[in-house]
Amino acid sequence: MEASKLFDNHNHTRHFSPDGEQTLDELLQDAQSRGLKGLALTEHFDKDVRSGEPFPAVSEYGQPAAPGEWVFDLQAYHGCLMQAQEKLEREGSRLKLTKGIEVGYLPYQQPTVWRYLAGFNFDAVIASIHCVDNKDIYFFQDAYRDGARAAYDKYLDLIIQMLEEPCDFDIVGHFDYVTRYAPGAYQRMNYQDHSERLDRMFRLMIQSGKSLEINTRTRYRLLDKTGTDIDLQDPAIIRRYLELGGELISLSSDSHEDHNNGRFLAETADWLYSLGVRWLCHFEARKAVMDPLD
Repeated sequence: MEASKLFDNHNHTRHFSPDGEQTLDELLQDAQSRGLKGLALTEHFDKDVRSGEPFPAVSEYGQPAAPGEWVFDLQAYHGCLMQAQEKLEREGSRLKLTKGIEVGYLPYQQPTVWRYLAGFNFDAVIASIHCVDNKDIYFFQDAYRDGARAAYDKYLDLIIQMLEEPCDFDIVGHFDYVTRYAPGAYQRMNYQDHSERLDRMFRLMIQSGKSLEINTRTRYRLLDKTGTDIDLQDPAIIRRYLELGGELISLSSDSHEDHNNGRFLAETADWLYSLGVRWLCHFEARKAVMDPLD
């Protein structure tokens, strides 16, 4: 698939995301060198989360973050992004840069967090599960104590819960994030093992107009770490989403480091096309923009 048809919907920088390593300039140079159509900057907003654990009301909305809290100055972010957009325009770049955010879902914050974020005029809002059993699985392995399959079920249950809440977002972030940190050899999520939950998740997404993110970070992180390519997700998951009427799919590299923006997007787009996907989508002013794969 030609890179010029592809939009990367999920990226982080070191300016606003605690785990980001790349600068915004590096991210933009990377995207331009790959020839991408566009990218969304979606910095982490995990309110109350410090060192991988929630501390309810550790800071007030709109006030400076508590030490170590995974939130950032939204006004400063807006200014930084506007400057980058203006620079791209001055340079005559064809790359589109949109303003996004990745919100870490915690049940007790609903719906306050969405009311607070509503005034910041994002193009795209990703909602993601990072914490299972009140611990971020990036930092803690507690969620896997009953095995990978049980952890995957818990993770999908939280996505379902999030979709059942009045949450104001556009994209369900990395539905298979839980597979990335499972102990032992990598175990991908298979449709047959979680069919009821995946069906419930898909139906809720379709009813509410949410997009399914296909996130390539697990693939390239494990490739870089082990030298083994885990290949792509279970095709039965995508086929079932389409069978139920799903139409919105957003491709993302979830880049945090230089040279990972857009990584594996072309291969994944080709794979999705082989399964019957004919459109991908990105968001502008909170509206889905359909990008044809033909």
